[in-house]
Amino acid sequence: MIARVASFVIGMALALAGLTRGATWDTSLDPVSPPLANATLGVTSRNAAITPDGVVHLVYQNNLASDRSQLMYLSRSPSGTWSIPVSISPDTVSARNASVIVDHEGRVHVIFELAEGTTEDIAHLIRDANGAWSSPVFVSPSPGLSRSPVTCVDSFDKLHVVWVDGRNSIQRILHATWTSDTGWRGPDVLSSGGPSPQDPTIDSDQLGGIHIFWSDRVISTPDQVWDLFYTRLDAASSTVPPPKDLVHATSVAVHPYVEALDDGTVYLVWLDSRAASHNDAFEVYYKRFLPGVGWGKDKRFTYDGTNHARPVIVSGAGHSLNVVWEDFRFGSPDIFYRQITPETGWDRDVTPLTTDESASQSPTLVSEPNGGLLLIWSGAQEGGTFRIFVREGSAVSAP
Repeated sequence: MIARVASFVIGMALALAGLTRGATWDTSLDPVSPPLANATLGVTSRNAAITPDGVVHLVYQNNLASDRSQLMYLSRSPSGTWSIPVSISPDTVSARNASVIVDHEGRVHVIFELAEGTTEDIAHLIRDANGAWSSPVFVSPSPGLSRSPVTCVDSFDKLHVVWVDGRNSIQRILHATWTSDTGWRGPDVLSSGGPSPQDPTIDSDQLGGIHIFWSDRVISTPDQVWDLFYTRLDAASSTVPPPKDLVHATSVAVHPYVEALDDGTVYLVWLDSRAASHNDAFEVYYKRFLPGVGWGKDKRFTYDGTNHARPVIVSGAGHSLNVVWEDFRFGSPDIFYRQITPETGWDRDVTPLTTDESASQSPTLVSEPNGGLLLIWSGAQEGGTFRIFVREGSAVSAP
């Protein structure tokens, strides 16, 4: 990656200021993919998952040609050592946009787009607890283009997947489930007839709740209006309730990302144009659901008047909430960070975690059992290719 001198100085100043707050970040930005590969992370922002004992499982895509990409897998031990990447999909098709989750039995599930010719379906790979990989299985094959899959595991160890489906030339948000006993079941239609549903996101709590959000266009002229829709499924029921129009501000609200806590608390971040003129810039917004209380107000999370992309929120040590996103204030995107804690509230300032002349994009953020944070992103190199980088942090300062 290429250092940007001016932004580096600003970044260091903000990083030093960040030492007085809860979170701290190591200074090293470490590559984990080979230097000559063209490695990217795709669109899900859920490329990695962690086990209770601290093993990180990461899947990225190696772009072989304009119409071919191959999924690569590597893991990090609790001591911090990364394995050598290995391919887990053929190099004759296009496998991309992976979402990764670990179930209660220690199996790693990888849900991804598998495209060959004019067919594009959602596929499923399993790595068992002994490290053996299954063959890919289609979730719900059909003619048409399927994309943007994301996945979670509920309190009964059932796998849930949502994605954008284009079968019968109708774009919809679909949902399917998997268990080791039944295999795949579904799909169910979640979206309620909107013209352009996109950007699904999903997470589960330990009370049986499966929380699913997506964006959809509700007005197309004279200015587009996109709302965020929400549905809560119950792990003990097959009922699919109608979606709720949760965020509706006569603006463009897109790219939601959800984090659900075990007790049923739900946190949501997204991009919203309501503070801009003519929908020409997106700020990050935030919203919270408290059990027994309900949904709070929409809160603006960034205030710098520049464009932003791909916000991600995860809970961490010290009851902290940790948010990263792509930030365009220096031109090409960098990854920025901000934290919320019960003691201090929101960080007054944001912290740049990458400072490059070239692009840093598609952040995935992992909260570790030991209180650590692991940022994973795709960074541009000389020649226009990309490489996967990681940076370690801590959600709380050392005593």
